[in-house]
Amino acid sequence: MNTVMSKQRWIFILGIWVALLPFFGFPHSWKNTLFVITGLGLIYLSYLLRRERKGIAPQAEPETEKPDTFTDNGHEMAQKHKRVPGPAPESSGHTTEQPEIQERVEDLNRQNKQQ
Repeated sequence: MNTVMSKQRWIFILGIWVALLPFFGFPHSWKNTLFVITGLGLIYLSYLLRRERKGIAPQAEPETEKPDTFTDNGHEMAQKHKRVPGPAPESSGHTTEQPEIQERVEDLNRQNKQQ
């Protein structure tokens, strides 16, 4: 942790150096050379900090398959995720997965036809 702080401190000091460098009265060629050296130093320090932070960060969890809430082949997905027992319903236009619901729908359809 101490090395991270010292690198952050160096980046801060180099930032002050870059801000004050034009006012020190160096010749133009020296000034350009000092800016390039300072820029390379900042690049190197930021690279080291980034590499350290990646090492400190927790490892990414492996991606898990998220179940869909609605799909055309929902019964297969539900069986895959152990939500609906039993065989897939026959393709009759509607997809009710549980026999109790199927029976209730049929009862309601019969009642509507009688009225």
